[in-house]
Amino acid sequence: MDHQAFNTFYNQTNVLLFGYVTRLCGDPSLSEDIVQEAYLRFLQKPPKQPDYYAQKAYLYTIVTRIVTDHFRDIKRSKGFKDLREISDSDTIDSKNEDDPVRATMRELNHSEKSLLWLAYVEGYEHKEIGHIMSLKPRSIRVLLFRARQRFRDLLNQKKNK
Repeated sequence: MDHQAFNTFYNQTNVLLFGYVTRLCGDPSLSEDIVQEAYLRFLQKPPKQPDYYAQKAYLYTIVTRIVTDHFRDIKRSKGFKDLREISDSDTIDSKNEDDPVRATMRELNHSEKSLLWLAYVEGYEHKEIGHIMSLKPRSIRVLLFRARQRFRDLLNQKKNK
């Protein structure tokens, strides 16, 4: 990929990728580092397919793996309680703190957030999500069903309080 092609690709994907990572991590500074690392890895080992959608899916695969590795390292070093506090942190403006959807997203685990975001915000199909998250496409249907169900249950709990 030449310099101009990468700049075009970067401009088309950076904002959405940053939003995805920020929603997963809840920390804009950490998200910037992860996104930068993802683009670096993308350039170091470019995808074999030259089309935009394959490159974008490959980039999301890279960033999802970086985020997963990051939280796995935190879990190993600090324990589950600290991981929960870090993953539950949020960057929402104070005026939106009472938004039940955002509050519910904060309660989901990393995998559930990833699944829901990739499926409903990014619009990826099960096969693509499976590739990005290194899971079998058949697993995605079940995991996505469970993530939706958990999201719905948590949201209903918030509304009933």
